[in-house]
Amino acid sequence: MSKFKKITLIILAIPVVGLFCLWALFFSLDVATGSYSFRKSVKAIQLGMSRGEVINKLGQPYKESKEPFFGDFIVFEKPPHETFKSKSRYYLIWFSPGIADEIYSVGLDAEDKAVGTVYGSS
Repeated sequence: MSKFKKITLIILAIPVVGLFCLWALFFSLDVATGSYSFRKSVKAIQLGMSRGEVINKLGQPYKESKEPFFGDFIVFEKPPHETFKSKSRYYLIWFSPGIADEIYSVGLDAEDKAVGTVYGSS
């Protein structure tokens, strides 16, 4: 292999290796802080689960609220539909642990069953 080809391969490999290292750093921070396992637990929430089942999966909520979010500084990526809001009597709210500013809210009806979920970030 010529010297020119070796230099070209090295120049091309440096950004690829750098991106991989950056991804590995963020992934390890995500795992170490608990964000990864929290998001995995969030995916296990299903409509119809009882309040106790939801808390068992996600841990104690940060707050219980009549609204699915805090004030207007939160920008939800998937806002709830009016039907979701009309079915929910109250919401349990969690902050994701770790470096991400993620908020997760579960709407519960009068029978304390999950009727919807909302995910957002600040």
